Parts: sequence; structure tokens; C-alpha cells
Amino acid sequence: MDIGVRGLRALVTGGSKGLGLATATLLAREGATVTINARDAVRLKAAADSIGGYAVVGNLRDAAAPAVIVAEAAGLMGGIDILFCNAGGPPSGPFETFGEDAW
Repeated sequence: MDIGVRGLRALVTGGSKGLGLATATLLAREGATVTINARDAVRLKAAADSIGGYAVVGNLRDAAAPAVIVAEAAGLMGGIDILFCNAGGPPSGPFETFGEDAW
């Protein structure tokens, strides 16, 4: 399959397992340079090694973390062309019921 990402640089948050890892794996297989992010450094390194990508540890629940993660990933890859924002989300329910703490 050719999804048109060969040569592009992708950052996948929540990339050490589940949907994030599956997305990162596909992007890497299709020729993108991939950096994945997650909180668990050990799991993250194993996942990054499995796809031949980079790893940036960080917790997206920390308000300062996204800027740091993006800057580090961009530095590793020379920029970012694709951003796949994936992380454990708020609890189930209507969007309007979520307070800032849920995000």
C-alpha cells in the first residue's frame, strides 16, 4: 500500500501501544521517519526500537509537555510534517460535561 508518506516526518503521541503504536508502525512501514511519545520510558523505547523510530518521553497531562515534546521530536527529525495526536482521553460522556481536569 502507498499512503503517500514516504520521506515525511511524523510525531505520534501515545505511540507505545494500541492505536498509537499501530499508526506509528504503519507510517514507518510506508517510509516516514517516526518519533513516538509516551509516558513509560521502557515501553516507549521498546516500541520505538520495534519500528526503527525515535522516542520522546513525556506526559501530555503536563501543560508544558506538548511544546517540549514537539521541539524535541522536530530536533530529532529536522521538522514535523505529520502530527498524530493520540493519548488516553477523558472519561466517556458528552463533551460538554468535561471540565479542564478531564483533558
